[in-house]
Amino acid sequence: MSVAVDARFAGGSILVDVDEHAGAPVVIVQMPGDSAAMFPDEARRLAVTLIEQAARAENPPEADTWP
Repeated sequence: MSVAVDARFAGGSILVDVDEHAGAPVVIVQMPGDSAAMFPDEARRLAVTLIEQAARAENPPEADTWP
């Protein structure tokens, strides 16, 4: 079952689906102009990183705490 995520800045919807590649489950991400297949653990790490970076983008640290 495909799930679509609206991402206007990316140029359109991003589709996320589950498939099988060489007998192993994979998560397929199709975005405008490209696609990526990831093992489930890679997809989870990407999801966590996206959440962390979105939080950082919405709440940037104070200017004097930047590295």
